[in-house]
Amino acid sequence: MKKTGYGITLWLATTSLTGVLIGPTVAHAQQTARLSIDLPEQRLADSLRALALLSGRTVLADDGSVAARRAPALRGQYTLEEALRLLLSGSGLEAARSQDGFAVSRIANDTLQNNVEAPETAEAEPAITVTGSPLDGATIVDVPFVLGEVDQAETTDMLWAKGDKPANTLLARFTVRPLQAAMLRTGPDGNTPLLLWRAFPGGGITRLQSNELHLDGGPLYFCGVVGERSAPFCLIDADGDGKFEKVADGMAERGRKPYHVTMIRAAEPLPVPQPYTLVPDGERPTIRMELRNCAKDYDYPRYVAASLEDRNVPVNASGFAWHDKDSSFAFCRRGVRLDASAQTSAPTGGYVSQIGPFTYTVGPKAVPRLQMVGSAAASALYRLEGATLVDMRVGHTPKQAQLLAAKAFPYPSLMADAGGSLRAGTLASGDVLASIPFHHAYKGRLTQEVTIATLFGKRSLRAGTVVYGFPARSQLTRTINGMPQGHAVDEDEMRNYALQLTWCAPIQEAAPAKPVKTKPGTIGREGWSAACIPHSQMGTYTIINQLQPAFGVSAVRYDATTSSNDGPPPIERQDDLAFAQPLRSDFVYEGREGEMIAFSQRIYFGDTLTSVEPVKVYAAGAMVAAKLGGARVELTPQLDGTVKAVVTAPLAPGGEVSLDWDKAAMMRAQAAKMGWKIVEDTDAN
Repeated sequence: MKKTGYGITLWLATTSLTGVLIGPTVAHAQQTARLSIDLPEQRLADSLRALALLSGRTVLADDGSVAARRAPALRGQYTLEEALRLLLSGSGLEAARSQDGFAVSRIANDTLQNNVEAPETAEAEPAITVTGSPLDGATIVDVPFVLGEVDQAETTDMLWAKGDKPANTLLARFTVRPLQAAMLRTGPDGNTPLLLWRAFPGGGITRLQSNELHLDGGPLYFCGVVGERSAPFCLIDADGDGKFEKVADGMAERGRKPYHVTMIRAAEPLPVPQPYTLVPDGERPTIRMELRNCAKDYDYPRYVAASLEDRNVPVNASGFAWHDKDSSFAFCRRGVRLDASAQTSAPTGGYVSQIGPFTYTVGPKAVPRLQMVGSAAASALYRLEGATLVDMRVGHTPKQAQLLAAKAFPYPSLMADAGGSLRAGTLASGDVLASIPFHHAYKGRLTQEVTIATLFGKRSLRAGTVVYGFPARSQLTRTINGMPQGHAVDEDEMRNYALQLTWCAPIQEAAPAKPVKTKPGTIGREGWSAACIPHSQMGTYTIINQLQPAFGVSAVRYDATTSSNDGPPPIERQDDLAFAQPLRSDFVYEGREGEMIAFSQRIYFGDTLTSVEPVKVYAAGAMVAAKLGGARVELTPQLDGTVKAVVTAPLAPGGEVSLDWDKAAMMRAQAAKMGWKIVEDTDAN
């Protein structure tokens, strides 16, 4: 007999935004052109960006490789290649020619040089302090489109309402264009053009229409990209005087075109302001679109509105969770029935429907003839999410929503303190890669005793108990025979990312009279565990005991029928509270397990070991870049079972105390082994 139930899940929400740092470029130039360079001693990333802008060439560099490095001052007349060689001298990095310019990478078999200190045991500098969040400078941006010309030649006049897929599914061809475009001319000769697309920061544009926007006056944002391998960037005219003074790295959720940008990193000043000109309205670029009937449905016509230029945009790994038919991240969406109006009357036995950006009349089911009435909203603004055209009134993109939520909790739950150590060199089983003192970013105190009455007794926590919190989402999950089932992710859930703190109290039970042998797989040590107090989306809270690790719980799952109290838990947030003993996390190398590098994270309360939790990193015989405690480490498996650790950035107070790596790489590798091709299918017939 099938038994259906419901459970509640709260899990740690990530507050980090990672990506490849691309030195923004603005035009192509001759490789041998000599540049007038005047750069101060500064971060290497800033110098590379300045060279890219000055030369008009792409300078591609991995964020992890350049993040902690400094560049010397450089003044004089140099070619781009000469300047790169001088800036990278002694850094352990080199610049190689690429299709669009140069790619900066680590020198093979090279050890760290003088620009990043990495002795066998590197101490974090106590002088470093955390003055802000990595997310403080990140900003939402949108590149909006308006509808252009419509072409109904060769389109079908019948809705796919029954039977097999018809030979012709084309409903309309049309174009979209940006609200504004600009032209920038740079490079050594000053004559190489780069097209830029108008963007709007802040996210408020989702509530506006095209006739409500003010296009003049600063600040003005325009986004561009050079070359297919480059990431987009945005230039900023702060006062609307026709010159760009700042530049910011663009972050796109799907695709690498300028109009795919949905967020930007903190803006930085350009070495020299760059003049630009606005493109006349009649010369703005256009993107060719197709509207197609993609599935059989009479009541809610199914459609895809897709860009012909972007139909092969890869699907991000996170996209595997977005299956719902109403999601604009699913390629086949549902139309909307509209009320008939004086301007648009429904045919006898039929109805009026919005299919994509257009309004149609639909005939009776026996003969579902289609007739386009016109655009559904002439002043509507649209966004391209990958290849899919989306009305911006649906709200933010999922990553934009996550950024907004994360701004309320900008710090990692476990934050590194000064005084940690990081080991470089060869690691054998049992060696400590990193030892990091830490504290919890979010803490509080119970203002009254909490008691949860159950059929078999009660669970309680005393008033005054110090608790730590982690930002989490609450989700109701359906289970069948105890197994969680996937649920449809609707539009609202994707585009609204609500976070709240889930609180946990570390608890040590009394030691047993006789020593107890630790079972394999046990995380807790010395009687330590956590009692967590989740507050669910149903407006209730409860106590869940025996969670692990005691000082690092990041998810809570429990049955929806668990005894609970109404309202939020009685906790007063006080981030400056501290536990009775200092906390430390050690990351210990345990050995190889197939394609995985096995570590354990060991958390100490004073000198007492409270938990040992396995952490595995996918390597498959190759080097893998990892992050922990603000540091960056390259881990390379060796044939003798050891691992070589190369430190590319030191520990930093405020860094996240977890061993993080590119988990999407493992998913891509496994998908490739199974012969999967991860692309977006737009059913372009």
